[in-house]
Amino acid sequence: MVQISEEQLYNCLVFLILGVLVFIGFFIFIIYRIYKNNLKAQTAIFNAVLNTQESERLRIARDLHDDIGSTLSGIKINANTILKTVTNNDAAHANVLRLIGIVDSAMPGLKQTVRKLAPHKLHENGLVSELNNLQDVFFKIGVHFTGTTNAETI
Repeated sequence: MVQISEEQLYNCLVFLILGVLVFIGFFIFIIYRIYKNNLKAQTAIFNAVLNTQESERLRIARDLHDDIGSTLSGIKINANTILKTVTNNDAAHANVLRLIGIVDSAMPGLKQTVRKLAPHKLHENGLVSELNNLQDVFFKIGVHFTGTTNAETI
C-alpha cells in the first residue's frame, strides 16, 4: 500500500477546499451575470413600454387637438354664421345659441385633456426640473422631502 504522510494529506485537503471555493465562486459569478443580464433586459423592456406609452399619449393628444378641436372650431364658426342669418325671436336663434354654448363648454375640457395627455412643461423643462417644481409646491404647503437623486439616471 501507498503510504500518505500527514503533510500530503493536509495539502490534498487544502487543494480540495480551494477547488470547492473556486467552483462556488465561479457558480456565484455565473448567477450574478445571469441576474445582471435579466435586470438589463427587464430595464430595456420597461423603457420600451414607457416610450411606447408616451408616444401613444402624444399621438392621442395630437389627434384630439387636431381632429376634434378643429371640428369644434368649425362647428362654432358655422353656428356663428347661421346666427347672423336668423332673427332674434326665431326658434333657430335659440338653438344656435345653445349649440355655441355646448361647443364653448366642450373646448376647455378638450384642452385640459390634451394638456393632461401631453404636458408641455414636462417636454420643455424635463422630468427632473418638473419634479423639483412639484417639490417646491409641496414645500409651500408644508410637505418636505429629503434625499438625493442622480439626475443622470432619471
